[in-house]
Amino acid sequence: MIETLSAYPQVRALEPQPSSRRNGKVARLPKETRDMLNRMLDDGIPYHVIIDELGEAGEGLNTQNLTNWKQGGYQEWVKNQELIERTRAQTEHAIDLLRETDGTANAAKVVEACHMVGATQLMEALLDHGDDAVKKLLVDKPETYIRILNIVCRLADSGLRYDKHNCLMKESKANQAQSR
Repeated sequence: MIETLSAYPQVRALEPQPSSRRNGKVARLPKETRDMLNRMLDDGIPYHVIIDELGEAGEGLNTQNLTNWKQGGYQEWVKNQELIERTRAQTEHAIDLLRETDGTANAAKVVEACHMVGATQLMEALLDHGDDAVKKLLVDKPETYIRILNIVCRLADSGLRYDKHNCLMKESKANQAQSR
């Protein structure tokens, strides 16, 4: 039985990792303090209350520091929280699938779930970034665009190969039953 999602390295790996290191006063605070500050910003708590709540850790911070953080580091944190939540939801869906089949999910269901997750992620990326991002990717990083296309093609091919294998297995079983 699976205890928590954090037991999966894939979920733990989604802990917020800044793409470029920030160096402001808030960025230099310990992670636990930044997380607490981010949750308070998320709850809409006024800056002066946040500074008071941080106590010693908030010494030296002013409202301008929090304004700067809210426009940068906090926005990254929000995006990471959304990514973590989407990944959790997808992982929970896969866990539910395994539970529905008593842990003996057949290959068809696993392949179907993988295709659904992959298609969902691609659609989310397109919706989030639009056609212009795809065009820009094609121009700026054609190798990445080609890699994505190859992955989509491999997913489709694996589904076709599975379907073909499944049909051959059914035919083989039917032939065995007839020869008895």
